[in-house]
Amino acid sequence: ATDNGSSGKLNGKTYYEKDLNNMVTAHLYDSLAQYAGVKVYLTRYDDSKPSLMTRSVTAGKLGADLMISLHMNALDNADYYGGSEIYVHAGNYLPEGAKATKAIATDILKEFEQFGLKNRGVKTKLIDNDTYYMYDNGQYADYYGIIRYATMVRVPAMIIEHGYMSNKSDLEILSKSDNLKKLADKTAEA
Repeated sequence: ATDNGSSGKLNGKTYYEKDLNNMVTAHLYDSLAQYAGVKVYLTRYDDSKPSLMTRSVTAGKLGADLMISLHMNALDNADYYGGSEIYVHAGNYLPEGAKATKAIATDILKEFEQFGLKNRGVKTKLIDNDTYYMYDNGQYADYYGIIRYATMVRVPAMIIEHGYMSNKSDLEILSKSDNLKKLADKTAEA
């Protein structure tokens, strides 16, 4: 796919979210696979771009205990804005999964702080202005599609935003493969 995601420049070189995320994904896959009893699946094994719903349905069919969507942020003309944040479902649906996911996300962000990434917190976001987007229990749905669709198939989900590629300090951390491996290892530990 040609979707490179966000990007950032450091010392004359442009880094793309897609490339760095692929490295984190590979490291996270290896890290998680070392734990006894843990099975790791990817929602894609090539450069394809399955829809958010397809990814979530796949997780549901696999009976996944957790779905993790890996990202790196960027903000135009705001290089001062940086740090890691993780979005989880609000708990309007699948509340027991939301509680566990929030605890894991909190642990992950504490570990990321050790690398100098500001902890922007565990966050939730609902679509609370549109009755079309409601769960079948009548509660407002989560804003982010990957979380919403995963929740609908009873799979707790999170979006990890490792840092801001538009922030020089964050990008100095994220541009190094060794750091990406360490972030993946800490995610797996949590």
